[in-house]
Amino acid sequence: MHLADFLDSIGFTDGDVRRPMLAAQIAGLIKEQNRHETAEEIQHRFDPPASLSPDDDEAPASGSPLA
Repeated sequence: MHLADFLDSIGFTDGDVRRPMLAAQIAGLIKEQNRHETAEEIQHRFDPPASLSPDDDEAPASGSPLA
């Protein structure tokens, strides 16, 4: 996929937290151009794995505004 190559070329490699965020922003721009199917493919391809989201039982880190 060309987007994956682009993200790699700017240093947003697999595991970089910026990679799915930028991909989501790009998907949003594509969706605004009525290319919904393409935007959904990008969102699906670059959606971060569930393991990157905090667990519900996990206490917030110290210094967090939720603490």
